[in-house]
Amino acid sequence: MADNSWFGPHPQQSIINAGAWAAIATFGNALLSLTGTIILSRLLEPSEVGLFSLAFAFYSIPSMAFGPGLQAAAVQAQDLTEQQSSNLFWINVAINGALAVLLVTTAPMIAAFFQQPLMRLFCPVFALILLLEGFATQYRALLARAMRFDLVAKIQLTVGTMSMVVAIVLAWMGFGAWALVMQVLVGAIADRLALAAVVPWRPSWFAREDGIRRLVHFSAGSSLTLGMHMIYTQAQAILMGRLASVSEIGFYNRGQSLFQKPFAQILGPLHAVLLPALASRQQDRDELGAALSRANSMLYAILPPLVVWMMTSAGDIAVSLLGDSWKPAGDALFWFACGSIPLILFGCLWKGNEAVGRPTWGLGIRVAFLPILLAGLTWAAPHGAATMAAVGAVVEWASAPVILWMLIKDGPVPHRYFVRPMAECVFVVAANLAFMWVLKPWISALPVSAVMRSGLSLALCYVIGLSVAQAFPFGRAAYKEWLGLVRIWLRGAGMSPV
Repeated sequence: MADNSWFGPHPQQSIINAGAWAAIATFGNALLSLTGTIILSRLLEPSEVGLFSLAFAFYSIPSMAFGPGLQAAAVQAQDLTEQQSSNLFWINVAINGALAVLLVTTAPMIAAFFQQPLMRLFCPVFALILLLEGFATQYRALLARAMRFDLVAKIQLTVGTMSMVVAIVLAWMGFGAWALVMQVLVGAIADRLALAAVVPWRPSWFAREDGIRRLVHFSAGSSLTLGMHMIYTQAQAILMGRLASVSEIGFYNRGQSLFQKPFAQILGPLHAVLLPALASRQQDRDELGAALSRANSMLYAILPPLVVWMMTSAGDIAVSLLGDSWKPAGDALFWFACGSIPLILFGCLWKGNEAVGRPTWGLGIRVAFLPILLAGLTWAAPHGAATMAAVGAVVEWASAPVILWMLIKDGPVPHRYFVRPMAECVFVVAANLAFMWVLKPWISALPVSAVMRSGLSLALCYVIGLSVAQAFPFGRAAYKEWLGLVRIWLRGAGMSPV
């Protein structure tokens, strides 16, 4: 019998308290990922990283087929039962199992199409990882629903450290792309074992249960949205695998990694906290809007300076972290950062729609712009990683006005909670960018290493960005929120804040 504290209505817990643990996981994961990226990039060739990225694309797209949607359905449900969770578990296992079989059977055709014999071996390994993923999603859903992000942080940091060490040792021994593949496999196995150890629930056999149809309907919509997002992010690797070289995939992957490691590690945990927190407030539009406004304030304060730094110091970042041979990754990094600004503005609002049972909100926009994206990427693939990233940035900016119009027209949150802060955030980004472009020639002329220049640029971006943000309500609100997080950390460490 499972512990009933994992089920029933949403627990009413502080977003700040849960966010504090999510932030710990964020910082730890960002540090681990960045360390692994730096070390492995110096041990592996761009072509080896590119080959792994190509194989990973065929795992990541089907992994979004239903798993994250079924997880989100369990988190969003107002009153989850043990049987509903068990039913979602077995549905997930069955779907991922079928997708894993499909990946194994198509592996020879994939290898022949891309003229990469190792794909025949990589695809079955990723099929096993896909099957393991099916056993994990409902355990993650229960942790998120209970807002036990302390356990999530401990699992992620332990598993991340273990898998990174395995990858570094294998890369040092000369296993090439296999080092990255085994990093994912070892991480998947360790993660599943850890989840089973900390969550006492065990699934019962599938049985008819009221409400399961609504949960599956919600998960289908959520999965379609996530699957479309994965097509947007992974289509580049697939197209370059056919139309360009695996080395260009490697440059693209490392530029994307330098962007995503800090960016996604901040945005992802915040979204994880927001879904259960907002779902418990979904009956009151003003309470929902206030919670989203607080989350947006924190997001608008911490991410824009990071994006400006990536845009103005992309070359120094790539060279100082990855080495001289990875300079083309810096050109791609610039465009990834440029295209991320609309994502910053709209990121939390997507979770607001998901929390009120509208996971497919915005899917039509993605579908409408997909042919434009694919046409642009097909043209750009032979021109290299930076051109591919530039096409993605243009599509993100082109879709932004349509998304804003839909939010104002029929979003679940009154627009007074987000329109003005968005405009303020755009002004802060523009002002920060203008200051840094003025200072860039002076910074570039300094007789110091690329590491020192990029570190100085990062510090200046945050000093300028946070100073300008303090002139606006969202910046002052963010300061109070972050101060609250610091107080929680200090109390948890046995210290009293001044």
